[in-house]
Amino acid sequence: LSFPKRFDASRNAGTKPLRGHGGERLKAFCDWAMARPEATVVVAGHSLWFQSFFREYLPAEAEHDGKRFKVANGGVVACVLERGSVDFVRPESIKAVHKGFDLKKKKVA
Repeated sequence: LSFPKRFDASRNAGTKPLRGHGGERLKAFCDWAMARPEATVVVAGHSLWFQSFFREYLPAEAEHDGKRFKVANGGVVACVLERGSVDFVRPESIKAVHKGFDLKKKKVA
């Protein structure tokens, strides 16, 4: 693949806007990801963003490390985002590819 096909920063708007909230940005990400023609989308980001994502898109009743722990520094986690009447992630679809969640650090309540 050529460089432009491997890295698409067209949706990067820089820093967060002063108004708005994280839920809107998470939803915009899901809309973007679900509209992609590729079967697999690789996303890099901050561990706190991923924790917020899992808290929002895992079922409320699901107890999962992704809700309580951040992804380890340099960690890689895979999941399947599904679209239904609402977007969601099935807990069993989350797989630690490299390092996974930092279970040694203090849990975030």
